[in-house]
Amino acid sequence: MQLVWKIALGIILASLIMSLGGLIAAGGLAWWADEQLEQGLSEQHKRQQERERVAAVAKLKEAEIQRIAALREQEARDAEVVRLQARTRLTNQFAEQYVPPEDCANPVSEKRFVECVDHRRRAKSEYFEQNAL
Repeated sequence: MQLVWKIALGIILASLIMSLGGLIAAGGLAWWADEQLEQGLSEQHKRQQERERVAAVAKLKEAEIQRIAALREQEARDAEVVRLQARTRLTNQFAEQYVPPEDCANPVSEKRFVECVDHRRRAKSEYFEQNAL
């Protein structure tokens, strides 16, 4: 009988040890799974932060590109205004100094009128060339 008790006690003890080992293994597995999940979430969070940083940098670059383009457009408009002002100034100066030939005040024929217009146009072209326009 004592042998039966010893065997039964050995089986119960082995069962307890196996159950305890299973609980420890299950707890270890749960801890490992939790660590893996936390690590995965941490990496996902880092990747999201990196994507947000890259997007912010891209947005800043695009804003800088647009700012530079706007500055260049404004510079081009300003240069055009300066060019037009210079042309207007030269046109006014030419008009003030141009003296048409005497017979162009009242041309007697259409042919003479055309010659007078051509004379004025040539004189204006020469004036503009001399004044660098």
